[in-house]
Amino acid sequence: MNRFISLRTPAIVLGALVFGALSLAQGGGAGARQGRGFGGGFGGGRGNNTAFLLRRTDVQADLGISADQKSKLDDLMTSMRGQRSQGGAGGGQGGAGGGTPPTDAERQARRAEMESRMAEMQTKINAILTQQQAGRLKQISLQIRGNMALTNSDTQKEVGLSGEQIAKIKSLQDKMQEASQSVMEKMQSQSITREQAMAAFKTNSEAMNNEIGKILTAGQLAKFKEMQGAPFKADPAESQRGGFGGRGGRGGGGGAGGL
Repeated sequence: MNRFISLRTPAIVLGALVFGALSLAQGGGAGARQGRGFGGGFGGGRGNNTAFLLRRTDVQADLGISADQKSKLDDLMTSMRGQRSQGGAGGGQGGAGGGTPPTDAERQARRAEMESRMAEMQTKINAILTQQQAGRLKQISLQIRGNMALTNSDTQKEVGLSGEQIAKIKSLQDKMQEASQSVMEKMQSQSITREQAMAAFKTNSEAMNNEIGKILTAGQLAKFKEMQGAPFKADPAESQRGGFGGRGGRGGGGGAGGL
């Protein structure tokens, strides 16, 4: 059953507003009751890029980031923003103006390219952090992203997901992407307000988080929880201001609405 809210047939739209809305809508911290949170981003993209997490003062405090490290991280993030602006939002088919929807192969290629960029950024971050800080940052990222972290191939391998489970998650990603693109179209045409769009993004994100949780076995759930480490004490103000919310654990519970 398709439980994602899809307001009309989508054209590819992966604008930053989708992810910004998801981030604003999430607002949760770590350490809350399992199974109620949600993550967001392009296949978990923003969550996968821990550079966004390192902008949070509560994360910096947990890691014990020094002034020198903060300066280096600021320079790295400035460079990252410059690369994004030069690369543009992507035109042609898949641009915000509509056009021909991408093929499955094109979607997979975009995901692969995004994961490659994230991996490169993570390598640069790890060169600034100590090994202990990098390990703790990974734990915090998993806690905040919740089950959305399981859209990442490295996390899938570490948890021990089967090929069938990975295929099910990919199917959920495709449905989530289409639903979000549809909402974006409605917002761009002013058929719905930004607040209504954010509510739809939040609902879809919660629903995907819950559906992913249903795919895990009890053993995989235990492994995923172990990977998250000690609870992260999030500053609610930071959770609302930036990054991405969510809670770790198996999805089940929270009303997902019309997915």
